[in-house]
Amino acid sequence: MLTARPDGDAALVRAAKAGDASAFGQLYERYRDVMYRYCLARTGGAYDAEDLVADVFIRAMEALHRYEDRGLPFVAFLYRIARNASIDRGRRLRPDMSIDDLTAHPESGQNVEAEA
Repeated sequence: MLTARPDGDAALVRAAKAGDASAFGQLYERYRDVMYRYCLARTGGAYDAEDLVADVFIRAMEALHRYEDRGLPFVAFLYRIARNASIDRGRRLRPDMSIDDLTAHPESGQNVEAEA
């Protein structure tokens, strides 16, 4: 669900792009809770959600110069960043498996070849 406030978002985004930190702070205050709920649903834990929200707004600040209003609200930009950050987080947390782990022989003493 997009909870946009287009009346004030465009002006705040323009000001934030021009370097007004308080404008970005207002965008953060406006959408922090929405992003937290989204991130909580993606992570399942409060601490992980808080970390992800922080990552979302850091990425948004870094990418703000690329944001263009194309008829979508600013919060859609944030949702896209949150989705990508969540995917990246999942990739980082997923354990790496080597090919040896996948082809390891059973250690239970069973003779798999004889049973086949």
